[in-house]
Amino acid sequence: MTRQRFRYSTDGHKWDSLEFTRDIHMPYGETDAFIQEPVNHRAIDLVRIAAAVYAVDRICLRPADSNRWREVWTQIDVFEPDFWTANASKLEQIIALLSGGDAWHLKFSGIARPDCIDGPALDYGNFNRVCLFSGGLDSVSGLAASLRESDDRILAITALHQPKQYERIRFQCNVLNRRYSGRVSNAGIRANLIHPPPWNQQENSQRCRSFLFASLAIAHAVATGAERIEVYESGVGAVNLPLTIGMMLGSATTRSCHPGFLRKMSEIGSVICERPVKFTLPWIALTKAEVVRGLKDDRLDELAVSSVSCAHYPLHEKPARVCGVCLACIGRRQALALAGIAEPKGHYKYDFLDPGGANEIPTEQLRPLCAVLAQAYECLRPNNPKLESHVRATDVLGNEIRFETIAQAFERYGREWLELAERARRSGIHWGELLSAPLIAKAA
Repeated sequence: MTRQRFRYSTDGHKWDSLEFTRDIHMPYGETDAFIQEPVNHRAIDLVRIAAAVYAVDRICLRPADSNRWREVWTQIDVFEPDFWTANASKLEQIIALLSGGDAWHLKFSGIARPDCIDGPALDYGNFNRVCLFSGGLDSVSGLAASLRESDDRILAITALHQPKQYERIRFQCNVLNRRYSGRVSNAGIRANLIHPPPWNQQENSQRCRSFLFASLAIAHAVATGAERIEVYESGVGAVNLPLTIGMMLGSATTRSCHPGFLRKMSEIGSVICERPVKFTLPWIALTKAEVVRGLKDDRLDELAVSSVSCAHYPLHEKPARVCGVCLACIGRRQALALAGIAEPKGHYKYDFLDPGGANEIPTEQLRPLCAVLAQAYECLRPNNPKLESHVRATDVLGNEIRFETIAQAFERYGREWLELAERARRSGIHWGELLSAPLIAKAA
């Protein structure tokens, strides 16, 4: 069996070597058997490349100033080195977009193609669509909405990288299949380092992880014949407008669902499949709360509650809780509250909507919430030049996405926060005073 390796360097001279299956888990182990006949070696190569980039991204620490970029050289064993050398610049642009402007230099070395690929069988027939499915609130809400609006069978692709994620995904798929006539199948794929460095010696932004997720989806689109890969993110989340006080910039800015990134991955996927393959954002015209309301309407509250969205999950305490004050938790809490879905008491370490404890949250922990409120304030002002500038400068728009659609979603998002702030004020929660209708009217 051919040993499959990749090397990396941060100076172009001193190289470290790693090996698939020894240093990083690959889909279905060393056989790469997630694609049945006919085998598409380019799809296997793409997943190998993405896994190598994911590993190197985690191992190579960026400078202490998170806005500074890294320069990384990577050489990867692939079946078709000439093809990937010709397409290296496209991949480098995608990785640079995700990783906050890092400079990546990709080189490829050839390995022999296997005569055959053996592995566990998965019935790839009769799937109309492929989707990315993390088990977070956006995923469960979006997948439920897609199943509710069509009779298609959907193959949900999960990169397993969190504790207890498989159990959560299995529960969610079972609930969805009971409600929607067994039309969901899940392919769960391990994607993690073997014997990784201590957490404090890893690059914790992990922005290249979404390149691996999207590559796995392309590989399964090859196997199923699907032409559409759905990504369940709201318009506000996909556009990811930087927050007013300068947070979430540089490498800290996630572009995992950004339309520009998905457009570039569609181009790569179409070349590999030799037919059109398109990543889509079916709910880009909606806010997170609007998508989540579908779960409430269908009495699927348990699905929403089962999801995990915290950027710091799991916290190292018992019982396990989520922090409640990171941007992911804030978005989740806002959407569930507006959708009328109750969560178990004590689920959050800090609950900014709890009248009994919100005013006791340390000021430092409230900085992300204050940034979100400041952004909501901007969304409610007539014409939002910051939004238009960001949307047009970051390649959000395309034939399928109009600026008016994005602007309307952000305006509704601002009104959602205005409603929630008014609820908070009525409950005596101090942060509610930061956003009010008179304040907005005065600014206008």
